[in-house]
Amino acid sequence: EALLQVDRERATKLCFSTGHLEMPMTSGDRSGAPLAEDLRRHNFVVQEVEIHGQAGVPSDCDALLVVGSQRAWAEEDAAVIERYLRAGGNVGIFLNLVVLEGRIVPTGLESVARLGGMSLPPALAVEADADHLLPDSPPVRFRADSWNEHDITRDLRGSSMDVAMVRPVVRAEGSDVVPATLVLSSPRAWGETGVRELLRTWTPVKEAADITGPLPIAMAAEVA
Repeated sequence: EALLQVDRERATKLCFSTGHLEMPMTSGDRSGAPLAEDLRRHNFVVQEVEIHGQAGVPSDCDALLVVGSQRAWAEEDAAVIERYLRAGGNVGIFLNLVVLEGRIVPTGLESVARLGGMSLPPALAVEADADHLLPDSPPVRFRADSWNEHDITRDLRGSSMDVAMVRPVVRAEGSDVVPATLVLSSPRAWGETGVRELLRTWTPVKEAADITGPLPIAMAAEVA
């Protein structure tokens, strides 16, 4: 709710993208129906919308949410989101890690992230701090609790969230947009780029090519 609510008289309409194997807001595998029901109880309107290159985001959407895409976005589909952002729309992207033949598959939304000054490196967050690891879990599942000051995180500071198989998001080099980091891993975490070996052994070893922590787990930005 802290991420999504808009201060206005009518209910906020959240549009969830479809067409790229996203988490469905109705029934089916990986169903987000409980989330949709909870949002409705908090006076949100929830609607699924198919995003493709021939149609834009409906004008009555207060925000477009991309949740857990398992299929890469085509360039023309990503361009729909770019146009929506440039026109003043609100977008939330919740990435799903997709690995194919031992490598992290690009999302197709890299250009969208860059509009917000963000980059999506092909890495998997690994936690090495024992105080943040969860019992009987691999080091890719851990507790994140380092919240930075931001309107979005105002009511979240002091809490923690469990994350698993999460991709770090970092500031894009050369971008004029400076995103705000919302939540970080511990300083002992790193972004593992050797995903094939990690998923085979579940015994991570930090290498020179890996991304040094603390890792941003979530970012926010305003696009002019």
